[in-house]
Amino acid sequence: MAEDVNPLCGDRVRVMVRVADGTVAAARFTGDSCAICTASADVVAELLEGRPVHEAASLDTEDVLACFRPTSGRRACDA
Repeated sequence: MAEDVNPLCGDRVRVMVRVADGTVAAARFTGDSCAICTASADVVAELLEGRPVHEAASLDTEDVLACFRPTSGRRACDA
């Protein structure tokens, strides 16, 4: 379990994981946060599940941000 609070806005998120055989079997989150923070926590939970623990522990901000970057030709939505 890990929990963090953003002192600037008050967002609070707690992430809990279940580990089986060295792999993150399940990841869930709870919190009191804005939509952006909630979406980010959801992405983190998805990225964690199914990964070996050592790999999950090495996820960083860039891994999460990469999930929000457009991959299609619809760059106009990105402006």
